[in-house]
Amino acid sequence: MICPGISYSDYYIAEQSVSIEQLISNLSESNIPNGLDRKQFTEILIETLGVQFVYVDDRKNELLRFHQLLQRYFLQYSSTPEEIDVLIYAAGDSIASGHSWAENDSECINIAYSVKHEFKLDNALLFNVAVECASTLIAMRIALSMLRDRSARKVLILSRNFYTNDRRLSLMGKGTLVSDGAGIIELSADKTDCSIIDFVSIEDNRISKFSDFITKSQLVVELGANAIKTLVERNSIKIHEISMIIPQNTTRFAWQRYCKILDIPISKVFLDNISDYGHVGDVDTIRNLTDVWRRGKGFINVGDFVILYTIGTGTTWAAILIQKTENS
Repeated sequence: MICPGISYSDYYIAEQSVSIEQLISNLSESNIPNGLDRKQFTEILIETLGVQFVYVDDRKNELLRFHQLLQRYFLQYSSTPEEIDVLIYAAGDSIASGHSWAENDSECINIAYSVKHEFKLDNALLFNVAVECASTLIAMRIALSMLRDRSARKVLILSRNFYTNDRRLSLMGKGTLVSDGAGIIELSADKTDCSIIDFVSIEDNRISKFSDFITKSQLVVELGANAIKTLVERNSIKIHEISMIIPQNTTRFAWQRYCKILDIPISKVFLDNISDYGHVGDVDTIRNLTDVWRRGKGFINVGDFVILYTIGTGTTWAAILIQKTENS
């Protein structure tokens, strides 16, 4: 019986830091909440998020970051290039520099094609997924179907987040700070200790743009909580049987509201990384899963159920039910 799951994950976070004070000092007045000066706003962010710095990179370094991650992946893990049947770039546009429609000889770096060529992923079907911060989970759902019908043995997903400084602060959920990074995750048809059980995603036309996250924040939370409830109920599990929910690194304030609706203690939600680098876009899914599953930040036992949860602005809510299994 095929039992697909997550077999490997790793990530990179930018190393160059910018203090919150410096970031706020360079923001336009429109990004400062009414009634607060820059010093007061800085103090509130540091107090509520615990984030002292954001970490920045340049997208021109993207190929290097994936080279480092994939080099480690092939050196330290048992997968070989010829086993990778699908390569998904889960970050929308994979052109890191240049333009694919340029009429001159200027350089054009397409990350997905460059990675496939450099690491000799000759068997890999290549395509992109663009669902903002839900891209990795949607890519995992696509991969799951391909693994279950035996059209792929292993699927490799690439995710990245590179922001400009004027987008590093969101007022959503009383403030979210964004850092840069990249991540990779491999799904395999078998031989994994992290089985994927089920997937749920929803859309709602009442939430269709970023400003809706601020003006309709309670509805955003309610829809997300309903997606989690649907996933649990569909698999005949009670919410209290879920050992942990692993979300994006947004705000603790938002998760207090989720937990009230779900009737679970906030201790069941992995929030450790919010104050450590903050939000890293879609890379959060890979980063947090890696820290819980591979690096011991969470206490997950064989048989435990865990939910990966994310929102992609646009807007898609997505949740995946996974289970800790013995590595076969």
